[in-house]
Formats: sequence, structure tokens, C-alpha cells
Amino acid sequence: MADVDEAQVEAEIKEIFDYFDQDGSGNIDSDELKECLKCLGENVVDEEVNDMIAAMDIDGDGTINYSEFVKEMRKRYGKRDVEKELQAVYARFVQDGSSFITKEGVQHVMNTIFKEGMNIDEAEDMIKVVGGDKGYVTFEEFKKVMLEGV
Repeated sequence: MADVDEAQVEAEIKEIFDYFDQDGSGNIDSDELKECLKCLGENVVDEEVNDMIAAMDIDGDGTINYSEFVKEMRKRYGKRDVEKELQAVYARFVQDGSSFITKEGVQHVMNTIFKEGMNIDEAEDMIKVVGGDKGYVTFEEFKKVMLEGV
């Protein structure tokens, strides 16, 4: 990670924090942390989540605020396995034993995890933007979009 752009790292950390802080309170509580870890493919129990919060919770209020989160993320940032992270996220979109993301997978994730209220036509449009008219998105296409954008 030699030529890391600090502004980009800071922006990524803020984006991750905002994703975990689902209610916009400025703090991550145990329910938010557990739900987001599930989205990343982690199967954790309440005790593990509580231990994670306790390890990061410097002020002892039972939640993780942004400065506590930044401190922890900076310690871990150099240890990231981006490929593994992307595979875990990709797996959340894959449905019914397939190895590709389909419109049904997009709709499911957007509605159950992100509470978007997406219909199947909107999901199909997203698939077309990334995967073209073939009706699915491969891991390589997903990875390219996640790393480079559309």
C-alpha cells in the first residue's frame, strides 16, 4: 500500500462509517454493527459484536462514534484483503445456487438490506448497466464496477 492517497482513505472510511451508521445518529450500535457484518458475509453472534464494540469504544458509551471508528480503521486499513471483501459482498447478491448476480438477487439485497423498495424492472436496469443484455453480472464485472465505477 505504498502510494495510498490519504484523502481517498479518509473518504472510504467515512463512507464505511456512514454505511454502518444506518440510522444516521453519528454512532454505530450493536444492532447496526451486526447487520452490516452480516452484509459482508460475517456470521457473528451478539457476544462477538459486543466484544467488537467494547474494543473500539474509547468513551465507554456502548457505541462507536466516528473518531473511534477512524482510529480502528486506520490500524486495520493496511491489512485489507479487497478481493475477499468484494467476494463476500458479491455472494450476498447471488441467489439460488447461481454463480452470477441476477435481477432477482439485486432486488432481494436492495429491498432486504438497504430497504430501497426496488421493483424487478429497476433491478433489471441495474444488471444491464453492469452486465449488458445477457441478464446477469459476473464477479469480474462486479469487481470492476466496485473498484472503478460505471
